[in-house]
Amino acid sequence: LEGGSEFPKDDFTLLRFIRHGRGNLDVAESAYRAMRTWRGKTIASSEFHFSEEDAVRVAYPKGYCGHDREGRPLYIESLGSVDPGELSKV
Repeated sequence: LEGGSEFPKDDFTLLRFIRHGRGNLDVAESAYRAMRTWRGKTIASSEFHFSEEDAVRVAYPKGYCGHDREGRPLYIESLGSVDPGELSKV
């Protein structure tokens, strides 16, 4: 794949696109470039921010924490730490 700095460095992402192209690197590169273009247009223009975001993060702790053995992202919600009273004030 040409254009080294633009392509992902992690094996998991590279393998996803190589599998998509069934081993054909030209197809994998084309798919990766199409995904990057789509993300640049879609995600960059749809940034979602709200004024209470910091207060909600404190009252409702959650987040992604690495990947499992098969490469799927791990999402953790700490429900025991949720402060319903504080969350309702926000």
